Amino acid sequence: TAIDKVFQRWDRLTSPGCAVAVYQRGQMVYGRGFGSANLEHRVPIKTDTVFRIASTSKQFTAACVILLEMDGELSLTDDVRKWIPELPEYSDPILIEDLLHHTSGLRDYLQLLYWVGYSDEADVDEAFVFDLVTRQHGLNHPPGEAHSYTNTGYFLLSLLVKRVSGDSLRKFAERRIFKPLGMQHTFFNDDAREVIPDRATGYERGWLRGAFRISETRLELVGDGAVFTNVEDLALWDQNFYQPKLGGESFIRRMVEPAVLRNGEILDYASGLGVNTWRGQRVVSHGGAFVGFRAQMMRFPEKQTTIVCLSNRADFDPNSRCHEVAEVLFKDLESEAEGDPEEDSRLDPGKDDSLPAREAEACAGRYKSEELGVNWSFRVAGEHLYLEGFREKPQRMKINKRGTWTGAGGEFRFFVDSEGEVQRFVLSGGRARGIEFKRVRD
Repeated sequence: TAIDKVFQRWDRLTSPGCAVAVYQRGQMVYGRGFGSANLEHRVPIKTDTVFRIASTSKQFTAACVILLEMDGELSLTDDVRKWIPELPEYSDPILIEDLLHHTSGLRDYLQLLYWVGYSDEADVDEAFVFDLVTRQHGLNHPPGEAHSYTNTGYFLLSLLVKRVSGDSLRKFAERRIFKPLGMQHTFFNDDAREVIPDRATGYERGWLRGAFRISETRLELVGDGAVFTNVEDLALWDQNFYQPKLGGESFIRRMVEPAVLRNGEILDYASGLGVNTWRGQRVVSHGGAFVGFRAQMMRFPEKQTTIVCLSNRADFDPNSRCHEVAEVLFKDLESEAEGDPEEDSRLDPGKDDSLPAREAEACAGRYKSEELGVNWSFRVAGEHLYLEGFREKPQRMKINKRGTWTGAGGEFRFFVDSEGEVQRFVLSGGRARGIEFKRVRD
């Protein structure tokens, strides 16, 4: 009853909602749906409703890679270019384990797609994204020196699985994970037009009186996301962490073993799973957020309890809801709340002297990025600097406290050469940093 109350506000067929489950020792002891899986037909969410789980998918991609290592087909310390030679040769090699642990420094392809002009709902194929990724000659940081979450690494792992095993990630995961565990409704979706029985439609709030609108994607990329599943199937996956018939104890240890940076620092991220603490409890978890879907699978190993929340509305916060359920279940939790993690200063885009912010006229002109394959122009109107070529309408730039320009989801650091002219700028933002644009002369 207490768990029901946490989700009561979504318990109506006029609203998208969520499916919630609690597993103890790998068995589902609580499971219920709240809200509607499809607003057009008023279909209620149930425990067998299938959701896109976005980045919560990463643990399954990581599991495939670890199984291949256990098969002797690869080593996690292999240079990624052994299997994907199309990648640029960076100053230091990116290892497979760097992709697993988000320590590669690779720029996030979703951020790059945004700057190229595509939304999360866009129809771009694997070849387009692979070409975009392999044009990136710069990194957010040297491999192994920092943790910077990037979907690019797991997208590349999907290609690696295919090249090593000969099967697509979808087929390999089906053969080695989902079928052996009996997860009949779980798969990597690599076909945006596929009919999926019992699936939930994703929604977000629209501009018109807050009405819901469908929020789906036509992306067919897998690895970093794209698993469809339900809370009943995830109970079988959770059960394997306590009774590992798949891979054995060594497989489980590898999955939850925290990553280590080159300098010996231990991270709170393992292989597609976060490993940390919350209110005195060890937690192994991973969330997901993409288009109209949100997900969280939160395991408390010391209590042999896992809480899962899958939602089909973009404004839903499954992480907070799972914590609320944990507070219902565990009366002995420490009362102090966790603070927000500090931003890693090692990912700062740089301390180089940049153009004084108010000299907008010096920034005006046309610039090109070979890595993004785009041409952007800046013009001055009145006292303001505008970016053109990024979206249909010019984007007004603003000045931040560091004296650099901000807009279009990033920070623009213009540089002055020895003759006092601006010949280039560097774009950084979100999960992609240090992208260089050079001035184009007419």
